[in-house]
Parts: sequence; C-alpha cells; structure tokens
Amino acid sequence: MTPTKPLAVDTDTHSQIALLARAWGVSHDEVLRKLLAQFAQLPTAPPAAAGMDVYAIYACTHVEGRYDPVTGTLTIEEGPGQGHYKTPSGASAAVLRALRPTVTPIRSGWEFWRIRSTGVPLESIRPDHTWRVTPATPPPATSVGRSSPARH
Repeated sequence: MTPTKPLAVDTDTHSQIALLARAWGVSHDEVLRKLLAQFAQLPTAPPAAAGMDVYAIYACTHVEGRYDPVTGTLTIEEGPGQGHYKTPSGASAAVLRALRPTVTPIRSGWEFWRIRSTGVPLESIRPDHTWRVTPATPPPATSVGRSSPARH
C-alpha cells in the first residue's frame, strides 16, 4: 500500500468530497484519485479558433480573410483592407476602397467573399434573417354607404 499524507481542506470542500464518496461508494482518497484522473484526461490543446477561411478576388488581387459565424465578423489579417469588420459587407467595402478608391464600395459581402474550402459564396451559410419585410396586407374593404340627404 502506498503511504498517505494528510491533506487539509476546508469544511465545505470536505463535505463535498464526503458527498461524492457516498454517491460513488468509494473512500475519500478514491474520490480525489478519480477527479484527478478525469482532469488528467482532458485535452491540453486549446480549442480551435472559431471561424472559417474565406477569400475574394477583386481587381486581379487575391485577399484572404476569416469569417466568424458566431459573431458575424470578418477579419482581414493582411493586405488590402486589413482590419476587423462587423460584417462581410464592411470588409468587402474596405477591400474595394483600398484597391479602387474611385469605385463606390457598395457590394454584398455575402456574395463578394467565398469559402476557401469549397469556393462557394459566403451567402451559402448566411444565417436566416428574421427581419425580412413582408408585404403589408391592406385592411379588408368595407362598404361605406353614402346616405343621401333626407328629403322632406
């Protein structure tokens, strides 16, 4: 048997260890061994950064970016339009201004940017918008009768 050393813990922590020991049907020492073994099995590598690589070709220039579907932002790390943008359209406008300052930079970024792994427009993964405008339905027609003046 491995020699043990006492471990001082506060009252609340001791109560939690005792609770787990009862629930699992093991000793207090075994609770700590199980928890430490579980922690040791966790991946040590940080999670991959959210997002996907995108690109655009404009004025014979290839521009790389990274789109984050969680935030909807697009970042251009280097090159024309370098920066962090709230929307793909904002990023496309920056590229247009950098490459052709005389051109009005009005473009849909969803069509401008393409997903690097597939080559399809970013539009293909665009989240559905709940703000779409639906045509107003006119109120039902009511017949407003004209009453003729009473004749006496």
